Amino acid sequence: MAEGTELILSATTTPSKDERKLIDLGVDVMALKTSSKLSLEQQFVLSMPTPTHHIKNRVGKGGSDWKYLPISRVIERLNLAFGCAWSFTVNSKEKAGDEVIVEGSLIVNLDGDKVVKTDFGVHEVQYKNVPKLDENGKPIPKKAGSDEVIMVKSDIPLSLGNDYKSASSDCLKRCAAQFGIGLDVRESTGTMRAEKIAVLQQYIDSQKELQAEQHKKLNTLKNAS
Repeated sequence: MAEGTELILSATTTPSKDERKLIDLGVDVMALKTSSKLSLEQQFVLSMPTPTHHIKNRVGKGGSDWKYLPISRVIERLNLAFGCAWSFTVNSKEKAGDEVIVEGSLIVNLDGDKVVKTDFGVHEVQYKNVPKLDENGKPIPKKAGSDEVIMVKSDIPLSLGNDYKSASSDCLKRCAAQFGIGLDVRESTGTMRAEKIAVLQQYIDSQKELQAEQHKKLNTLKNAS
């Protein structure tokens, strides 16, 4: 990130014209304005709409279409915004019924200060399929004389390690969402994202101009004294 690009906040609480546009587009302007330790570049990266080709689809419960952002894209955005100055730690984990639950924290170092975002992640336990047995304890074939047998779900977890890993990924996504990453994933079209990028870039540019003007005034005052 370039140095000397901290956001200089205005004392006014009335949204500017550019800020009003961002608010209308669903951007959390107050989060931007209160994150004074974030550089303008970091604010842009965190608030930038998710590229459409990064969003994946899968079938959710009840056959619904579910949009999601792969964990690799979340990590990519965190690396882009914070470099190596972030980490994720699992605080606790447990198996509750057919789910595993993880509590974790995303920790970001901003100019020596730690910013911690904590949340929970959940994943449904995957169980092994085993042959269905008859009253004599023998596998039941799918058809008479067939080598294929009927398979049923057991109560033996396929891999609790993988289940906890998935829950941890879900937790990291939720923590990253508190920085604004992936909040727009469920928007149906790319038009809104493109508009957000344009307005957000305009906002960042205006803030840089304000910053330059304020720095110029400060230098003038220093030279006069």
